[in-house]
Amino acid sequence: MRIVIWSSGDADALKLVQRIQEAIGQGQIPGTEMAGVFCNRCRGEDEEADKFLAWCDEHHLPAVCVSSRQLRQGRPTDWREELGREARRRLADFGADLHLLVGYMLWLDDETCERLPLLNLHPALPGGPVGTWQEVIRQLMATGATRTGATMQLVRPGVENRDHGTPVTFFQFPIAKGMTFDQIRQQGFVREPFLLVETLRALARGEIRIEGHRVIGPSGEPLPGGYDLTTTVNQLLRRNPFSPRKIVCFDLEGPLSPQDNAYEVMGLVPNGHQIFEVISRYDDLLALEGRADYEPGTTLALIVPFLVLHGLSEEDVERVSAQAALVGGARELIADLQGEGWSVHIISTSYQQHALQTARRLGVEPEDVACTSLPLTRYREQLTDGDRILLVQTERDILDLYPARNDKEIKRRLDQFFWTELPQTGLGKVLEEVRVMGGRRKAEAARIFAGRRGRTLADVAAIGDSITDAALLQAVHQAGGLAVAFNANQYALPHAAVGLASAELRELYPVLAAWREGGREGVKSALAGKTNPTWLGDGEDLEDVLALHMEMRRQVRSVAAELG
Repeated sequence: MRIVIWSSGDADALKLVQRIQEAIGQGQIPGTEMAGVFCNRCRGEDEEADKFLAWCDEHHLPAVCVSSRQLRQGRPTDWREELGREARRRLADFGADLHLLVGYMLWLDDETCERLPLLNLHPALPGGPVGTWQEVIRQLMATGATRTGATMQLVRPGVENRDHGTPVTFFQFPIAKGMTFDQIRQQGFVREPFLLVETLRALARGEIRIEGHRVIGPSGEPLPGGYDLTTTVNQLLRRNPFSPRKIVCFDLEGPLSPQDNAYEVMGLVPNGHQIFEVISRYDDLLALEGRADYEPGTTLALIVPFLVLHGLSEEDVERVSAQAALVGGARELIADLQGEGWSVHIISTSYQQHALQTARRLGVEPEDVACTSLPLTRYREQLTDGDRILLVQTERDILDLYPARNDKEIKRRLDQFFWTELPQTGLGKVLEEVRVMGGRRKAEAARIFAGRRGRTLADVAAIGDSITDAALLQAVHQAGGLAVAFNANQYALPHAAVGLASAELRELYPVLAAWREGGREGVKSALAGKTNPTWLGDGEDLEDVLALHMEMRRQVRSVAAELG
């Protein structure tokens, strides 16, 4: 297949032509060669076009130049038709099977459209808005469109058909709420090289073919709406990221699901919720006093003896997990990020039975999840009758401390149980063995996930909401990454550069897009003047922000919102 490129020679067009030439050279487009180039600017007329033509010379690519500017001055009424005639005459010996418009900034005359197989990249979906990419985006934003993309189309004669050619291939992507003009453009721009190359590859391999103004699919079926290359383009984008800032780590409970799984599991135990709230307050007290080698979220280890006492199993944890709702927009946001090549991870204090089951629902692979291991069955076998008596009495003592307001007494009684009495029982090693994924362990998990891609915390966006996320948010922020507080409490919010209070996680998308494209400065610029999401990275007063987050936290998480 011999291709002739038609271009006005701007910088973006040169990048696309270079990508096509590279793909041909690497054998990605079999049996294909670039036969030459047609440019409507002559040397000396435009600086960018001069660079484009110089690149053609360096790569021994024949270039035919006809100045549309000069023709327009000399033949103001029929310059377009004359340009087409001259182009066809001078390209006749190139033996082209396909003419590809890449940054060609002019409409073509009807005869040229009729006589040559011309393929054009239009920055909208089939049947979408017409005009330049700037005009298309303005129309999309004005109408509140939720999806857009780009189409490779056959150019048809007739002014009314300029941007409504026959669709050959296309890709699409979602327009999330709050996306800016520049963000929509960037999403299309990074995909366009892949669409060009994959279209040429599909034609070269006979996967699709063009018959007149019809497109025929892989099984010989007509494709009036074009051949959807969205999946292929997204897979290539994932393997060939344009930015290193494409690693995101979510806390699970809060940002992804409103359920506090351990709290609900304890609800299977008589008075379990009250016992949990007292132990949760004790966990907060230990974390705030900075106890050596203690991580926030260790509540999940502290309640294990009581789960064992009442005969709960891993299956019970999974059964409770199956009832967990997802935060609005969580599944959609993760799907969109994965489609764009992001490496998506979950780092959660949650028991593995809950974390892995929820990750499956969200489309996150098990190897991309860091959570808390819980071997309840094994611990049940270690419990003695004497241990049961101690645990029953301790439950009574804990219930006497409910509601959890007397910090001094909570600290005294539970210090005695967990650090003096429990170590003498068959469950003495529980607190050592159940290593809760909280605090500094979350930060270390993020480092490991980033390291797998040859990156550091400076390339990570982390989303958290509570005390168990504070060390993660702080570590990411200090490293130069993006720390985001989502419906956060007073323990997480001070460590974040961005705060978002919302019932819809998908509203985070514009923030992450700005981060990917411009780092923290890009996010700061995108959020200038906004109150939600808001930029917190310059030490802003958090009183009003915290009130907004706590109100939304209560709406989304109910009782779980009050837990540390």
